[in-house]
Amino acid sequence: LAWSDGKPWRIDASAAAPAQLAPGATVRTGAQESLTIAVARIGSLRLSPQSALRLVQTRSGQHRVALDRGHLRARIWAPPGYFGVDAGAAEVVDLGCDFDLWKDADGRGRVYVRSGWVAYRLDAQEVLLPAGFAMDFDARRASTPLRPEAAPDFVHAVRELERALDGAADMPAAEEAAGRVAAAATDADAFTLLSLLTRHRSLARGALYPRLARALGVAAGDSAHRAAWLAGDASAIDAWWQRMPVQPKHWWSNWADALP
Repeated sequence: LAWSDGKPWRIDASAAAPAQLAPGATVRTGAQESLTIAVARIGSLRLSPQSALRLVQTRSGQHRVALDRGHLRARIWAPPGYFGVDAGAAEVVDLGCDFDLWKDADGRGRVYVRSGWVAYRLDAQEVLLPAGFAMDFDARRASTPLRPEAAPDFVHAVRELERALDGAADMPAAEEAAGRVAAAATDADAFTLLSLLTRHRSLARGALYPRLARALGVAAGDSAHRAAWLAGDASAIDAWWQRMPVQPKHWWSNWADALP
């Protein structure tokens, strides 16, 4: 895990690219060119055609790149937080995993996790994303994590709920939209429901709470737990997070700040 401060990374041989990537330098790929870059000694990343990547910082325990545009796939086998990618104003932080990141020049992008977990951080907002889920983002916010295989009516209902939540004064519309999300959800969509309820605790008053309880195999009639969730009790929320099949290697860095 030891790595000298500022030591360049190795780039696999390519006629169009240098042999190394030093801090502050940018590597670009052409229309037909891909590159494999060693991330110090903790993993590797694959840069797809028509992409631009800059090495921001590298030292023991802290390796950061910036994806200016294009697509990368990172495979990291280091402790959580050692590797991260700047994506505009946000940062995608590896929690021990294999993930893809796409980003346009205008700041819009997408993250998909193949195995393990990542954390998406934008100002005080932090979103955890597990294997099998994807999330879109722009310069202002991240979308709710969704399975790429989720049913179209479920995806539409989630997007409708997100739009209703943007108009915070119209909570009845949000509650109606949440009911449609719950009706279209399957048990495989449990993480999407958990993300919605964690980011918007007030939704626990409606249909999302019992639908998630059913997906997790817990009692939906636990009024004390429901009240604790609505009050922002971290232990109540954590109890359901712990029912996710595979846990991240690193928990929320600022649990209290991460809750809305």
